[in-house]
Amino acid sequence: MYREEQEEQLIKNSNSTQATMLKYITTFLYIISITSSFAQYQGGEGGGAHFGETVASVSFDLPITLSSFTLAGNHDGSVTLKWETSTEINNAYFEVQKSIDGRHWNTITEIEGAGNSAVKLAYTYTDNSPNIGKTYYRLHQIDFDKNESYSSVLVYQNGEVETVLSLFTYPNPFVSSFTVTGDEVELSTLKVFDANGREIILSQKIENTNTVTISLVEFPKGMYFIKTRKLSKCVIKK
Repeated sequence: MYREEQEEQLIKNSNSTQATMLKYITTFLYIISITSSFAQYQGGEGGGAHFGETVASVSFDLPITLSSFTLAGNHDGSVTLKWETSTEINNAYFEVQKSIDGRHWNTITEIEGAGNSAVKLAYTYTDNSPNIGKTYYRLHQIDFDKNESYSSVLVYQNGEVETVLSLFTYPNPFVSSFTVTGDEVELSTLKVFDANGREIILSQKIENTNTVTISLVEFPKGMYFIKTRKLSKCVIKK
């Protein structure tokens, strides 16, 4: 376990399900590293603390929490993209991608991420040469361990912006789990079916999020189908 600003090691025992913090401060963000996955812990008052006593469970968060993603046209014909993150964990960089059809994507720039952050951060990029007609934009986020996530897709045309309903799945094929990114209303109705059409019951209700990770570790290899109210995707377990 390390403190973000000074990368000072703070754990007493790393070979147990519990580890004791030697010291900690409320104003620092702490990063717990477990085989290259990361989780946050905000320090409390007092002396040392045991993770098992203070953190009920360690969840492996996605690299970022994207709180907003917007487009705006400018008088000179350019388009400005703005996005904000409320948290970043192990975030290396963003790729700004655009497309003429929403299927074939090109990366037009890379924006460096903050690494680890627990405060709201704002990013901006201006595309000086949007397509004639519709231009599709999305963000592709990559962390230092090469995990990735996608934003929703926004379309710009003649000063108007619309959101495209879409589902992104990755990795695909997958080994034990995969991540789905899309519109949060669509994800709230997400269901998974096997190749025989049998519905797989998810362990928890999905709501108020545009990204969810689904584990099928106990299910056999083969094709699975993701369905929402309006969309569907096929994923393959290898």
